[in-house]
Amino acid sequence: MEESVRVSGFKVLLQRARTGCRQALGVLFESYRDPLLDIARAELPARVRPKCGPSDFVQKTYLEAQRHLKQFTGKSQEEWQAWLRAILRNAITDVFRSYAETAKRELAREQRLGRFEKQLNDFYSQPDSNAIRREQEEAIGKGLESLDETSRRIVNLKFREGLSLRRIAVEVGCSKETARRKLTGALVELHDWMTGEHLPRENGQARL
Repeated sequence: MEESVRVSGFKVLLQRARTGCRQALGVLFESYRDPLLDIARAELPARVRPKCGPSDFVQKTYLEAQRHLKQFTGKSQEEWQAWLRAILRNAITDVFRSYAETAKRELAREQRLGRFEKQLNDFYSQPDSNAIRREQEEAIGKGLESLDETSRRIVNLKFREGLSLRRIAVEVGCSKETARRKLTGALVELHDWMTGEHLPRENGQARL
């Protein structure tokens, strides 16, 4: 008897939710929140968790269910629960794919930037003063002029004087992390200026 009342209550709530009653939809969703949370905790990749935790994905599931309720054509609780699970897993898959694509782009950028940094190291470590080197030095000099004063100084300290990031931070008067970010940003700007290519940036700042 209790089960039939529960099933009957579900059908009434579903009908109300389909007519636009958000309270009814909220009750339907809350009745299955804990199982969804368990799924998110079990299936959410560790690399995603710092920025978007299990409860965030459950909330995403609710918002998607609210937005696309008309697409749910089921009538039973089992169908409702399966639909919510599918929404949750699709959300996890989409975010994981996005993270994977971002990681792939970052790796490619870091590899290109690493090759460019090696070229600079090789250039400054060679004492030759032939015509090709003079042309390269002129191009690097013009590229350095496009940087702000601090970034330009950091590049010179790194490649002309061969200082470590720790020493550079002391010379410039900033933290080691700030010096690293400044150096990376400067290398990206210099790379773009000299090659005509454009390395992708993250939040406006390239990162090694």
